[in-house]
Amino acid sequence: PEGLKKRKYSWNVENNLLIIDQPVGVGYSFTGKSCYPQNETAVGEDLYQAVVQFHELFPVFQKGKFFISGESYAGHYIPALGHTIHIHNPSAKVKINLA
Repeated sequence: PEGLKKRKYSWNVENNLLIIDQPVGVGYSFTGKSCYPQNETAVGEDLYQAVVQFHELFPVFQKGKFFISGESYAGHYIPALGHTIHIHNPSAKVKINLA
């Protein structure tokens, strides 16, 4: 038959994808001048807060493993986010299941 149909072995049956265009100020995101992150630590904190807020809004996703990936300059931001999650997780109300 022609048209779209559900695949039996589709990747999104057991997996989910969250894309965050970061840091604030790239893509369609914006803020006041004083709120733009000034270093990678601030970018890590901003991304961490975004992930925490996502899990607060959609707690069903909190149980799944959380993988971080990126390309290009994200090679600087991904470790900053991973480090921030690692630092906050022990005392956090919302724990990120960093894989």
